[in-house]
Amino acid sequence: MHWFSQACQNALITYKDLESRYDKVFIVGYSIGATVAWMMSEYVHSAGIVCFYGSRIRDYTDIIPLSPMFIFFASNEKFNVEALVKEIEEKRNIEVWKCIRDIMFADPYCHQFNYRLYFKTKKKSCLEC
Repeated sequence: MHWFSQACQNALITYKDLESRYDKVFIVGYSIGATVAWMMSEYVHSAGIVCFYGSRIRDYTDIIPLSPMFIFFASNEKFNVEALVKEIEEKRNIEVWKCIRDIMFADPYCHQFNYRLYFKTKKKSCLEC
């Protein structure tokens, strides 16, 4: 798990640089990046954070996000998605969606990409802002 901590520290450095140059900073993470974005959420007040299928979030459920978050999980993860959703959706600033699709549904370069679901999640998370 040390790798995630180091990745979070590196991402926080980048975030601070972006924060000094822009009025609003959104954080979007996929898979490992989603877990790093989740970890960053306890340190930053960003305009918003969107996490797609960050399965290792389950190892860091003690985090309390400071920023508004949307978290999307695929229903066919290899862990108990229902239990994780129940545990984290009670925290403030979080909206969790469990999508009935394969993992990687939001990756346009993956064979499991689902165009309709991707644009539905994009619209829901206000990535168009």
